[in-house]
Amino acid sequence: MRKKIALCGTPNYCVEIFNSFLLSDQFDIQFVVTNINKNIDRKGNLVSTEIEKWCEKNKLTLYSTTKFNELDVDLFKTLDTVFVFSFGQLIGQKFLNAPKFGFLNLHPSNLPKFRGPSPLQYTILNNEDRIVMSVMCMNSKFDEGDIIAKKEIYLNRHSNINVAFLLIQLNSSWIISIILSFLNKEIFSYEQANEATFTNLIKKEEHYIASESAEEIILK
Repeated sequence: MRKKIALCGTPNYCVEIFNSFLLSDQFDIQFVVTNINKNIDRKGNLVSTEIEKWCEKNKLTLYSTTKFNELDVDLFKTLDTVFVFSFGQLIGQKFLNAPKFGFLNLHPSNLPKFRGPSPLQYTILNNEDRIVMSVMCMNSKFDEGDIIAKKEIYLNRHSNINVAFLLIQLNSSWIISIILSFLNKEIFSYEQANEATFTNLIKKEEHYIASESAEEIILK
């Protein structure tokens, strides 16, 4: 029987992973949740996001909201799970408890290292030689849930470290495989270690590093 799943995410690159669920014969996407579209062109017209285009093309129900916790929780009670990637909203406990296997999240760091909104930027600033992608069970706090699986992606000085690069290296089939194994109780989650580090939201003016060292940027 196919697993009933909902997807949550906002940036255009989410479609890369979301489409893997669509193409899999193991999942039945019930709906998608995204943040409200604020993309305006120079003429003041609203420009559709890639997620909106993808949902329309594939006739998927889409909920757009800046207040996730005001959605109808009953929507989630018939689901096996919800997969979340780059969504950015704190989800209330009653929602987390609604699907059979809760909410699952993909986070681009070796949790509990680099919790928070800027794990990729901190990877660069700390001169890391690898990025570890973590699949985790979500709880009511950001990036503190139990770990399901991790995968290392090694970097070199020529790597263009962005989400598109990571998704190519990661291979969406790995995510599908891990989530299916978890839902089928073939693998189990485990607690994060206690020694966490945290990231801050990187400001636009800090995207360009000149004379300041990486340490000085991080400590701001």
